[in-house]
Amino acid sequence: MLLNTKLRFFNIKFSLLTVLYSSLGIFFYNGIVEAEKTTFNGPVELSSQAFQELNINGPSTLHAIKADSLAVKGPLDFIKLKIKGKTEISGPCRGEDGEFGDVVIHGPFEGTKIIAESLHVDGTVALEDFKIKGNVSINGPLKAKVGSFQDINTVNTPVALYDVSVNNINVKKDSGKISNDPVNNEGYGKNNEIKLAGKTIVSGNITFESGDGVVFIRDKTAQFKGKIIGGKIRE
Repeated sequence: MLLNTKLRFFNIKFSLLTVLYSSLGIFFYNGIVEAEKTTFNGPVELSSQAFQELNINGPSTLHAIKADSLAVKGPLDFIKLKIKGKTEISGPCRGEDGEFGDVVIHGPFEGTKIIAESLHVDGTVALEDFKIKGNVSINGPLKAKVGSFQDINTVNTPVALYDVSVNNINVKKDSGKISNDPVNNEGYGKNNEIKLAGKTIVSGNITFESGDGVVFIRDKTAQFKGKIIGGKIRE
C-alpha cells in the first residue's frame, strides 16, 4: 500500500513538471528535456540529450545526441549522433556511428558507421562502413572503404574505393587542385585518378570531364560494368 501511494505521488509530481516545462516551450523526450530551439556558444560537450533545432557556435563534442536539425560553426567530433533533418557543419568533422538526413560539411570529413540521405563535402573525405542513399558531392579527395553510394556526381580530386558499390561517378574538369587540407592529403594533385580495389563494384559509367582520366583496377575482384567516358583503364 505504501509503495502504491509513493508511485501515485511520483506520477502526479512528474505530470505537474511536464505541464510546467511545456508552458516554457520545453518537452520531455524519453526522460530527457528537449527544447524547441537551443543555441550554445563557445566550446561545447553534450551527452545523452535530445533537441529539436540544435545550433552551436564553436568547437563541439557530441555523444549520444538526437536532434531534428543540427548546425555547427566550428569543428565537430561525435559518437552516436542521430539527426533527422539537415546537418550543416562549418569546420572539420570527425565521428563514429552517425545517422543523418541531408549533410553539408564545409571542411574535411572522417566518418565510420555512417548512414545519410545525401552528402556534400567541401574538403577531403574518408569513409568506412557507410551507406549514402542519395546525392553525393565531394570537392576534395575521397577514400572510401566498405560501403555504398548511389551516384558520386561531382568529385574534383583522386578517388580510392575498396569494397564499395556505386552506380556512376562523374569527375569534374578542375580535378587535381593542390590542397592545404591536412586530412588525407596523400595523393592530392594526381589528376583524374580513380582506384578500384577489393570487391568494389561500379555498375554504371565513369566520366572524366577533362578527357584524360585514368581508372586503376587494383584487384581482380573489383568489377567495372559500365563505360569510361573521357578516360582509360589501367590494371
